[in-house]
Amino acid sequence: MSILSAPLPNNENTRNVKLLSEHYTQGKHRGSATPVIIGFLVSTLIILGLVAFISFKFLQWFFQYLDKVAPLNL
Repeated sequence: MSILSAPLPNNENTRNVKLLSEHYTQGKHRGSATPVIIGFLVSTLIILGLVAFISFKFLQWFFQYLDKVAPLNL
């Protein structure tokens, strides 16, 4: 007797066993992780770009502030 033909248990794993059975016997649920990975990478690049931009603007402001408060006068 294979695990896929065993009776379904009456607990919280029933749904998981049903999905596994459909996946192996009927070829259903053929999802791909590619859209998730691409979305994650794009989101990460956008966040890193924003952090870099905000850091640049902050440093630009900080050095202008320092120049006003204590000019070097070289």
